[in-house]
Formats: sequence, structure tokens, C-alpha cells
Amino acid sequence: VSDNSVHNNNNNVNDKQWVNIANNVCLTKACVVEAAKLLETIDDSISPCDDFFQYSCGKWIASKRLPEHKSIINRFSDLSDDLNDKLRNLIVNTNVETETREFIKNAKNYYDSCFNTS
Repeated sequence: VSDNSVHNNNNNVNDKQWVNIANNVCLTKACVVEAAKLLETIDDSISPCDDFFQYSCGKWIASKRLPEHKSIINRFSDLSDDLNDKLRNLIVNTNVETETREFIKNAKNYYDSCFNTS
């Protein structure tokens, strides 16, 4: 590790975190994964000087189709959909018998009540 780098063992993170202070570069697993997601959206066949929007979003736009139930999609709606899926999975897969957090139990019971048709 150089003088400009810091190694941080954060007990809340499974992997070691490396941050280059001189260049303000985060090399944690989460940072690298998010950077890769951003790189996947860039259309490097376009010069950013000619069309910055197409350059920065071109591959994302090309990879998306507008669902019939939506009038618009964007990165924020993608993030919202991902978050809703994660929350739905958390609630659906919760075992109220073993769950200790009361708010999760309440959410599970409320969610289940929507589907209780008997």
C-alpha cells in the first residue's frame, strides 16, 4: 500500500476496502460494481463532444423497451423497480415465526392480507 492509500477493514463489509486518497478513487467491491454498471451504459462509438447524451446513455437506451404499463422509463424508474423487487422478496420470503424485527413481521402480515381471499 502506497503512502496515498488507506486500507480499511470495515466490520460491516465482507470485503476489504481500498481507497486511494490522492486520486479520490474508491476500489471497494460496491464501488467497482457500480462503476461497471455505469460503463455498461456508455456508447463509446459516439464522441462525447458530438453527442454527450448518446455517449453517456446510448447503450442503456438501446437495451430498454418501454413496457405497456409504463409511459416512461429512466434510470430512476429502473432503480425504483429494483428496490421494489428487493422489498417484495424480503417480505415474501420472511418467516414470521423466526423473524425478530416487528416492523418486518407487520409488513409481511399486511402484504399477505392483500392476497388472503378465503
